[in-house]
Amino acid sequence: MWAVGIVVSALLGVVVHAFMAEAQMRVGQIEQQTRAEQRRYDDARLRLAQLEAPASIVARATRLGLVAASTPWLVAVGGTKSAADDVTAAATQPWQTTKPSLGANP
Repeated sequence: MWAVGIVVSALLGVVVHAFMAEAQMRVGQIEQQTRAEQRRYDDARLRLAQLEAPASIVARATRLGLVAASTPWLVAVGGTKSAADDVTAAATQPWQTTKPSLGANP
């Protein structure tokens, strides 16, 4: 009777070992896929950085027939505020609300 117990235990050990080996192989595959996807992601980020580089933009614009302006023009549109006005207002808003509570001491 004890021999049956030993055989069953041995078979159970073999089955557990087989499952562990299969799981380890799957983990290895997933790690390999993760490394490959990380390389693809890094390559895509590098390519994007290259495309966003000023030299790349200038080269593409030149291929499209665009030329650099000798003197940049600033066009003012009547009745509108500039972005600088909005930034100044946003930056001074906290100061304007706090100043009255400070009195003469800034």
